[in-house]
Amino acid sequence: MSLRGASTAALVTLPPGRLGTAYTAALPEPDGPGPWTWTVTADHPPAGLDLDPAGTITGTPAESGAYSFTARATDPAGEQVDLRLEVSVATGALSVTVPGVAELGGATPGTSVTAQLGPVTVVDERALSDAQWSVEVSATAFTAGSGRTIPADRLAYSPGPVAARAGLGAFTGSDLVSAATPGLAARWTGGGPASWVTWRPTVTVAVPLDQPAGTYRGVITHSVF
Repeated sequence: MSLRGASTAALVTLPPGRLGTAYTAALPEPDGPGPWTWTVTADHPPAGLDLDPAGTITGTPAESGAYSFTARATDPAGEQVDLRLEVSVATGALSVTVPGVAELGGATPGTSVTAQLGPVTVVDERALSDAQWSVEVSATAFTAGSGRTIPADRLAYSPGPVAARAGLGAFTGSDLVSAATPGLAARWTGGGPASWVTWRPTVTVAVPLDQPAGTYRGVITHSVF
């Protein structure tokens, strides 16, 4: 893209950025021998981003949203070129990953089976200065077809201790005696700009005394917010 001597500012859409993630974008070079020196003349880029005299925008966005501002390039002869720049900054994601399948083992009627699910990990990329999140856990009934069902209230959930973590913040786990309705199983408070934490929960299924034999399957859901 070549620009020179425009009477009005040409519109340029910059690559999108992400909150808390390093960003770099170079402005298009105007026609002419240069060298060109760039300055911001109207409005401003997102907090955390700066335009250097060589025409490169760098930094780490500290706020999300859509922004527009005007930059001017000036050469030694006094020739000027204005650009109206647009850039959007997206908020980082808050996500949870869980094991796809877990085998709990076997039990006989009137007893319980206890097993680890495998690693559960929450990643917080929202770049908040005081990040907080919670995880709720619930379960469906365990079924084996032909009307054979172990109710969800027979399943208990214990997050256990943290297995691994990064970033500032405090993790608090809460045992659930029944997964029939969503219950608070984990909380993170006082977090910094980026963090993640992994735990390995244990589940216990109490098998009713009159439960028919079979291979039972159910779904345990983790929701982060």
